[in-house]
Amino acid sequence: MRTTVRALSAAPTVLRAAWHDAQLCCAAFDEVVLPLVAAETPKGPERDRLGAALRAWSAKGGHMVAACCRAAGRRFTGEHAAVSALGCAFARLYDDLLDEPGRTGFAERAGRLFAGRPWTPRDPLEALAGALFSTLEQRLGRPPGDVLYTALATVHRYQCRSARQAAPDVTLAELEEITYGKGGATMVVLFALARPGMTAAEAAAVAELGAALQLCDDHHDRARDAMLGIATLPGTGACGRAELRARLAAAEAGLANLYGSRPARRLLDEAHVFLLLSEIGRAASGLRRPAPATAPTRPLVALLRRGPAAVVTASGGSR
Repeated sequence: MRTTVRALSAAPTVLRAAWHDAQLCCAAFDEVVLPLVAAETPKGPERDRLGAALRAWSAKGGHMVAACCRAAGRRFTGEHAAVSALGCAFARLYDDLLDEPGRTGFAERAGRLFAGRPWTPRDPLEALAGALFSTLEQRLGRPPGDVLYTALATVHRYQCRSARQAAPDVTLAELEEITYGKGGATMVVLFALARPGMTAAEAAAVAELGAALQLCDDHHDRARDAMLGIATLPGTGACGRAELRARLAAAEAGLANLYGSRPARRLLDEAHVFLLLSEIGRAASGLRRPAPATAPTRPLVALLRRGPAAVVTASGGSR
């Protein structure tokens, strides 16, 4: 409750920054991502749906990359927005392809892509994923050993293992490893988009933040995950509000050692407001008519809207 009150009190300041972030991220998306979508996928309603989904996540993820820049005392530039748009669009498409029923072998093909080995995309959506990833690599120009690639490989490993969360015999130890590993590495990837040469100490502090936010997200999704048969630490009762507050406090303390107390507090506030807005968007999506399958024209709408699924199943419904 205290973290929610704190987030609501910080919301006006955070939303002003988010408005600026969304403008930059959506402009970058239109410049660098939409041409790839047009080049790799056939024209039609599904391309429109895909563009809307990727644009919404580019705005959301880009806001967190911008929050990282602010915490580190750096300006969020147009180039930061461009690599954020590419990285976040790829992440959304990759995640949906990995979870799509009936898409066999994608985990192995994606692993080859991440390792820089030759791979053959199965269809236009996988070709788009490859184009987004290769364009991102070219713009970043990072060496193979950069923390971004290490964290990305870790995310992929835990994403593949997260299928165990639907198994009836999954253990608490497995849930802890998957939750902390996936959440931590995902946040390191986001921060690394704007932080070349991130130190081991910074990566560890950022990973602690990511793990705490993953727990918060799982806490918000308890009812939905239970309905889908997905086990999480909050869903099993192994992590309640007191544990969430402790994890967030530990993450803030670690970040304060790197950035200072005020930037660390601001970063936690931005992250928590982001989670609250995501929760509001999920709840509202069940109450309103489906949004048209076109990319939102207003940047702040892209930031706040839940967005359609990037991948539609063969039955015509989204995942």
